[in-house]
Amino acid sequence: MSMSFKPKSRDDSEDASSTSAQSDNGEETNSDANDSDASIASDTSSVSAQSENGEESDDNDSHDSMASDKAVNVEEFDAKEEAASPKIPSTKSKKFIMRPLTDEELQEAASAIHGSGRLTKILVRQGNDSIQRGSMQSLRPKTCVNDEIVNYFLKNCLAKRDEKLCAEQPGRKPSHSFNSFFVQTMFDDKNDDPSLRNKYNYLSRWGKNVPGGDIFDLRYIVCPINLDNLHWTSAIIFMESKKIQYFDSIDRSKVEKLLGVSLKRYLKDERTKLEGLLQYLKDEHKAKKGKELDVSEWKLVPCTSDTPRQGNGKCWDVVYNLFI
Repeated sequence: MSMSFKPKSRDDSEDASSTSAQSDNGEETNSDANDSDASIASDTSSVSAQSENGEESDDNDSHDSMASDKAVNVEEFDAKEEAASPKIPSTKSKKFIMRPLTDEELQEAASAIHGSGRLTKILVRQGNDSIQRGSMQSLRPKTCVNDEIVNYFLKNCLAKRDEKLCAEQPGRKPSHSFNSFFVQTMFDDKNDDPSLRNKYNYLSRWGKNVPGGDIFDLRYIVCPINLDNLHWTSAIIFMESKKIQYFDSIDRSKVEKLLGVSLKRYLKDERTKLEGLLQYLKDEHKAKKGKELDVSEWKLVPCTSDTPRQGNGKCWDVVYNLFI
């Protein structure tokens, strides 16, 4: 299937939940040594129980609060996590985006992920954003991470970190992260007709939600990509260095076995996403600035061989895709 660019708009599923976020990764990180001092405030890095005010009651659920969930031993939890998860590259040289959790916070997180209770119960809320118990359970080993987790993390953790970095570093441009529905809508990935999927559509209004309202005055743009609820990848647009790079943790030799698609088709879809995002920049530049974008200096970079890989087809290491 060849790449197809259609000049129509696909904005029906847009909302203000597209979020600002920082991505200090790839080649760009070499010039950002000062970023390692940044951290996330404790209210956004721990998972806490949601107040019962305004929540629906459930008479059949006698342990509907975090306090009454089945207790989970933190040490046992850590041991199970280590045994169940594939080995990942050392993080000793990595720059952490959050502070380490306390023992109490680890206990709460373990209870939220492995405890019992109503799956629709809201466990954490910030502003208009929330996470249900069912979504927290998608953080279990060998389970595909729920988009509610990814979008909450981008908006309520990374966006705040980016705001802090911009406040500390005068002249630093802000970054932005679209939510997981941006790429999904752009390529009509949920269309009932398979022949209409993976074809580019211009999203004219999404750019209005970025800091300053102009995507061309940003540092990075992070685009999380959900592949059929089986695997997460991401594309990052480096606005200052003029490149769009794809990040994918899956071993190329295991694509067909783990995801059920041929490697040829998989790589073709990757290229389609990169070309579509470049087309989005062209369309946005034409619509907002009234002239064509010079793309001669822009580079499309497929996933590189030094990208950290995972050992299974699930997306336990979605964070690596976002912050390599």
